[in-house]
Amino acid sequence: MSLETVSNALPRQNKQTQLRSAILSSFTRSASSNVAGLKGFSHRDWIRVKPWLDSSGLSLYFLDHLTTLGIRECIPETLREELHENLSGNRERVAWFHQESAAISQSLDSLGVPLAFLKGITLPEVCAIRRELRDQADIDILIRGQDADRVKVALEGLGYRLDAVSGSTWEFRAGRIEKFSLKKKYDIPTERAVEVHLQSSGNGSLDPDRLGRTELRHIQDVKIQSLCSVDIFVQQGQHIFKHLCGEFTRAAWILEFWRHACARRDDIVFWRNVERAANAEDGAPIAIGAASMLAALVFGEFAPESLANWSIDRIPDSIRMWIQLYGPRALFADPPGSKFYLLLRRELPSYAQRDKVEHRRLLFPFHAPRRLLVAQQNESLAERLRRYKIESQYWAFRLRFHITEGMRLAVATPQWERIAGITR
Repeated sequence: MSLETVSNALPRQNKQTQLRSAILSSFTRSASSNVAGLKGFSHRDWIRVKPWLDSSGLSLYFLDHLTTLGIRECIPETLREELHENLSGNRERVAWFHQESAAISQSLDSLGVPLAFLKGITLPEVCAIRRELRDQADIDILIRGQDADRVKVALEGLGYRLDAVSGSTWEFRAGRIEKFSLKKKYDIPTERAVEVHLQSSGNGSLDPDRLGRTELRHIQDVKIQSLCSVDIFVQQGQHIFKHLCGEFTRAAWILEFWRHACARRDDIVFWRNVERAANAEDGAPIAIGAASMLAALVFGEFAPESLANWSIDRIPDSIRMWIQLYGPRALFADPPGSKFYLLLRRELPSYAQRDKVEHRRLLFPFHAPRRLLVAQQNESLAERLRRYKIESQYWAFRLRFHITEGMRLAVATPQWERIAGITR
């Protein structure tokens, strides 16, 4: 089943859905096929698709791909100019992330804390072609659970504060917090964010040897510890599946995963080591299989038989059906996404009674959303009112999302239960 076949089956097949499908398909087409596939869309269609290009992380990849093929003229000049401005800003943004990562690395190294940077700048060049094309929002690091307190002290010394704890993830923030705007997406962030992932030797879902297999890498004159190449691929698949089980999944993550796999397609030793590493972590084979299946559905077949045998072929039929029906829809969606992921979560082998309670909470949470802004010292009345206004607008936005997507889910659920009942 191709992306065109799936997208044609989606409801509300409007111009925006067609254009988003054409953009995704463009990454595997020749120049002549792209020119034909991207024709027929008005200037207004292209302007309206720009926010999705930004939120999906595809903007700069798309510009680079069309430039490489020599067909930038198939998109409006105003959009080309805006994308080039975004590229210029993102170069400075990526350089800033490199410097910040180096500062964090030096601080933790001085304490003798083993760590590995995740995602972001550690992804191989084959994923992004050039690093300045990648969209990065924060810094992720993996540490041992026993080092959490020392890492907290080190990050506080760099100006960070612990903002939230969710399971084994500690979120740190620093700097001035502002309302999110796509116009500032490619600027150097005024707010710094670091996610610290704690690895416990007693956690069966995560291979405790990951930190023992790290590699020192030189990335644009910055020395950082990253996961080894095998663990990077495993973590990519897990990251994608985690977001498929949540509200929003960026299409750029699927493209990066697909490019990574294509570059390694004939590396037999690599795939053998990936299988060994994945089998050491609970749920990793299904996560990688789901990511691989969606990548093939969107960008074309790529998985070597050795990968498909232990990952794609092990996906339960109901999850396979969800990926075919709702996977591309998840990539076409605008933030904050949709609630169709709740159908997927019900099909997971680990779904249990406590997940049913969580399902009801996620369907319509009876609590205020997380704060966007934090009160600053000596906050003026005008600043306080502005903060209240931004927070109330965000609460209204989330309320509309829960109501609208909840209704769509209610309509889709009976049909899904009939389909899933056949495949279970």
